[in-house]
Amino acid sequence: MPVSGTERSVPLAEAARRVTATLVALGLEAHLTELGNGTEPTAWRCELRTPGGDVAPEAQGAGKGTREEARVGALFEALEHHLTGPAHFEPAAVEHVPAAAVVQHLAGDVIAPLLQEAMSAPLACHRYRRLHTSGPAPHRPRGADHLTVPVFLPCPWYIDEPAWRHRAGDGFDYAPVGRYSCSSGSAIGVSAAETAVHALNEAIERDAFSLLPTRTFLGGRQLRVIDPATLPGDLAHALEVAGQHAGQPVHLLDVTGWMPQEIATGAALMTARTVRRRQPGAVRAPARRDRGGDVP
Repeated sequence: MPVSGTERSVPLAEAARRVTATLVALGLEAHLTELGNGTEPTAWRCELRTPGGDVAPEAQGAGKGTREEARVGALFEALEHHLTGPAHFEPAAVEHVPAAAVVQHLAGDVIAPLLQEAMSAPLACHRYRRLHTSGPAPHRPRGADHLTVPVFLPCPWYIDEPAWRHRAGDGFDYAPVGRYSCSSGSAIGVSAAETAVHALNEAIERDAFSLLPTRTFLGGRQLRVIDPATLPGDLAHALEVAGQHAGQPVHLLDVTGWMPQEIATGAALMTARTVRRRQPGAVRAPARRDRGGDVP
């Protein structure tokens, strides 16, 4: 049996109907390409094109899973990339906030010390609404429902193209902080809850993967490789198919050792990478539960 995810809050056919209706409303046409060889799991690539045949800005995505899951996932990801891209950027919605004020909102972020050096220099920001705030509304600090975030942080295209910064009237020097621009944690779904789960899982996944080389090559921790013989049958089949596509063995690395157990087992976070030599320290696969996660 092929691996089948349960990450949608509606049946897959309904999710496909909704994303297709959205594309029609936006005047975009999906061009899909299957990347597999007819076996499952597989992968699809999607480009969203305008009536003139041009690929819309940032409108490319990929999906993976069973054939239909992969196709629908590619549609959703391409739409997500487009909606969070420059085509929907509104310079009039930007707030120019002094770096010193931004630092107060992002005090725990790695970029805070770098922004603090600029202090009085304003930079373009968006005001985000928090999904959760602590304490009852009458006792929350003023502005606690919102968070001021620099436009560049979740939008790499804003750093890459000076024209967008010019349109926003943004003259901030991003050279010291531009490398921290990353869209990880952005997600799309058919409901707020589904989208939030995808965004959180992606943030956890990318964080775990970013820590892997640091903890392994700088911290001296041994790579933990999942023994394929301990995988459930459908996952073992998926791993075998991945190796067939790659043309070489694919090994699953357990990157959840630093997480609380309920997150590590519930999200079943692992990373698949092709390696040419067997890695030491093989471990058994953790017990699998219902998997949330990225768009398939």
